[in-house]
Amino acid sequence: MPSSTRSNSNTAVPRAPGFGPRGSAANQPLPCRDGPLLTSHGSLLTFTTRQAVAARGFAWSAWLCLLVACNQPPAVNPWRDDSIPPAAWTTPSEQGILAAGVAPAIRHRPLSPRLAPDVANDVPHYPLWWEDPFEDQGDKDGQFAWTWQDYLAMPYSYARMHLNTVGWPISAIVDPPGRAMLSDGSIGPDRPHDARPGHGPD
Repeated sequence: MPSSTRSNSNTAVPRAPGFGPRGSAANQPLPCRDGPLLTSHGSLLTFTTRQAVAARGFAWSAWLCLLVACNQPPAVNPWRDDSIPPAAWTTPSEQGILAAGVAPAIRHRPLSPRLAPDVANDVPHYPLWWEDPFEDQGDKDGQFAWTWQDYLAMPYSYARMHLNTVGWPISAIVDPPGRAMLSDGSIGPDRPHDARPGHGPD
């Protein structure tokens, strides 16, 4: 048979160096320039680079759809405040007392007055050189959900952490290492951070 009409079944296929025609290593895929993978026997693998990109895109799209579709329990939608409003804070016993309509009575017990010691709620600690105002003050929007301020806090807090690291010598001068401080969780216009110098009662 003329060579021009011969079948291409005997055409040599390039193999990786050191790979023989027999053994499990003979079926190792060799990369082609056009994208698909070519085995040592010349067959094309069906999973191409374009299909891999499409598969990853589908996985990300499915994850995003599941995240956005979480509006009902047991899933939670982080962008919607689904907390119970204060008007709904009630119990069956409270409802029974309010339904009775009886005026409350103050009971006086025949006991001498006594002093009840108050436990200090201050938390002692050392200087907080990397303290963030978002940590103490929050976003002050009154919503238990993700808002634009939360996305703003992500780069802000990251940049502030690096700035506090670079400016640590200045922070160490303002609040020297080992300085006793207290925090009580109270903040205000003239007190952006709850930490203050002081010693606890203990």
